[in-house]
Amino acid sequence: MGFIGCGKCSKYYFYILIVFISQFICDLFTGFNKDFDSNSNININDEKYIEFSAPFQSHKLFQDLLKFLGALLSGICLNYYFHRLETNKNGSLSMEKLEKMKKEYFGEKIPFNYSLFLIGLMLSFSTIFRTFLISLELDAGFWTIEIAFLIFLSNKILKIHFGNHQKVTIFLILVILFTCQLISTYLPRTKHNDCLTVEECQNNYLYDNNIFNFIIKKYDSVLFIPIIIIGFIISFIMRDYSWVKSKYLIDIKSYPISKILITIGAIGTILIIISYILLTFIPCSSFENVNINNLTYIDNENKEHKILLYKQACNLIHYNEEKKILYFYYDNFILLINDYKNNLLQILIIPVYIIMNALIYLSQMMILKNLDPITLLINNNFNYFFTRLIFFIISKGDEQQFMNSLLFLMEIEEIISILAYFIYMEIIELKFCKLDYDLKKTISFRSLSETVQDPEGFLNEENNKEDDKDDKDDKDDKEEKSQELISFEDRYSA
Repeated sequence: MGFIGCGKCSKYYFYILIVFISQFICDLFTGFNKDFDSNSNININDEKYIEFSAPFQSHKLFQDLLKFLGALLSGICLNYYFHRLETNKNGSLSMEKLEKMKKEYFGEKIPFNYSLFLIGLMLSFSTIFRTFLISLELDAGFWTIEIAFLIFLSNKILKIHFGNHQKVTIFLILVILFTCQLISTYLPRTKHNDCLTVEECQNNYLYDNNIFNFIIKKYDSVLFIPIIIIGFIISFIMRDYSWVKSKYLIDIKSYPISKILITIGAIGTILIIISYILLTFIPCSSFENVNINNLTYIDNENKEHKILLYKQACNLIHYNEEKKILYFYYDNFILLINDYKNNLLQILIIPVYIIMNALIYLSQMMILKNLDPITLLINNNFNYFFTRLIFFIISKGDEQQFMNSLLFLMEIEEIISILAYFIYMEIIELKFCKLDYDLKKTISFRSLSETVQDPEGFLNEENNKEDDKDDKDDKDDKEEKSQELISFEDRYSA
């Protein structure tokens, strides 16, 4: 017997493929480099003219809006589909019809589900918040610790028992991969050779620094390091709680998936609308008396200063030529309309992006329903692995775009994580040190073996169940006859 084997793929793994393909198509529109914005990795002393037109990638709120519209669309379509099924049952009673009749007969009001509202609110907010953190031009989130939150929440809320093979996955991700990720944080993102010294390149190019030096140089404070890391952790916790609680509502409370999707889509859309109202009129920063040719401005003391673009937290730029004011926005609805007004290609992207996100949200809910929340994480690793590989091919291995040693380490991390999830999902079976003891097929085989080895005990157990059932039926018959007798006596007395 070999030490490693191949398990049976569940038909529900097909939804993982749908999520991967849909997310891959979305990445075609937003760019393949998820780790940082390589276009901003120019020499910080360069005074060349900056083009201020904003592409699809720059409107972060709009991207999130299309995601929530996708969730809303998938929920509405799913609800319509099941409603049609109910209509075509030709008078047969279903659970939905029975619940409706019960509420109408007893005059019950539909209670407000706080858990459903909390799921929609937390998942929507975590999506918007995480998009904002990534827009700071560097993904400083330690994604490996997210599995720890999912394990804790799954154990507390869903009472999930983890087998020996699943504990191997947890060890690989929490220990091995977390160590690799710590090493990668101390490696520079890019490497330039047009400087006399390494220190000069680190001063001229932000991404020639590691993550921590990048944050310090960009925001002039070491305090932003824990703030950004904690921000990512909060976004992970909110998303993980929403996933686990969604599975709880689906499995335990028999909540329809369509209601969860509609709630997420509706709440997310409302949050985006509120954000647009606020952020359209409130810029992140602004500079008056700007000379756009050399990116300088004159302060109140009539002194000239250079505008340091790399210091700005928000990347959407608008220049008012009449007032000579330069604005930096996180997103702006007016600029969004102007960008899409005469751009047919950008408009055609919108319905495709919505449909792809509808497939992503629907598939994620089906994965939650039929598998478990931890399985959702594998899509991130698949997606990052292939998008980095494509970016490497497009950039022809140019280390000014991404340092090869760092890319190699990150790709190794993704491969190890994918293999770890394959072990968790029982696609890869470890047949040593009793790591296959808790596999589903092993448990099933053990149960069958126990039945074959002790058939009399099995038959006695079944007979006892039958006797208990007969006794219960006799008791019910006696109670029914007693009720009939009482009813007869009442009629006779009358």
